[in-house]
Order: sequence, then structure tokens, then C-alpha cells
Amino acid sequence: MVSLLRRKFLSPLLEFLHDSRAVGIILIVATLLSMVLANTAFSDAYTSFWTRPFDPHHSHHLEIAGLQLPNSPLLWINDGLMAFFFFLVGMEIKRELTIGELSSLKNRCCPLLLHWVAW
Repeated sequence: MVSLLRRKFLSPLLEFLHDSRAVGIILIVATLLSMVLANTAFSDAYTSFWTRPFDPHHSHHLEIAGLQLPNSPLLWINDGLMAFFFFLVGMEIKRELTIGELSSLKNRCCPLLLHWVAW
């Protein structure tokens, strides 16, 4: 039974997750699911899930041991995960400019020129 479960479910799942495109596919599916839930009859439940405070006695942030922490899942995403996301984006840009495809001046010219024209 365990080997059947491993062969039929776990192996294909692990193979999918090791694929470099898996993260993009998961993000697209999550985005589409969020858009559908936010624009259907489930929109009130969907919105209340993200904005429901962990501690109803505090409004925006709650204080734990002197730390001002976000009080809802939406605030955790906005305050913490977005900062982490942009840190990773900055690290990826730095890697591309130092050892990646944009490490030579010749390869940097086109993106820099397009940025300057779009400004």
C-alpha cells in the first residue's frame, strides 16, 4: 500500500517540484484561484479570511514581548513576506550583474537603454 502510494502520488509530485518551472506554475495557479475566489460568491469569506485579526482586542498590530507584530494574515504578507520577496529580487539582480548574463557591459546596454527610454 505504501509503495503504491509512493509510486502513484509521491514520486510524480517530487518530480514536479524538482522541475525549475514548478514555482512559476504554482504561482500562476494560486493567482488564478485567488482571482476566482475574490470575484465570486465566496468574496466575502475570502476577504474576511485575509483581514481577520489574530487577536480581536487589537486593531492593526499586536504587541508581544515589546515587538509590534502584524495582526492579520494580510498584514503578515504585506509587512514580512513582501520585504523578503524584494530582498530576493535584489539579490537576483545583483547575481545577474556580477556573474550572470548581464555581467558584461555589452549585455547590459539593451536593458539599460530600454529603462532610460521608458523613463
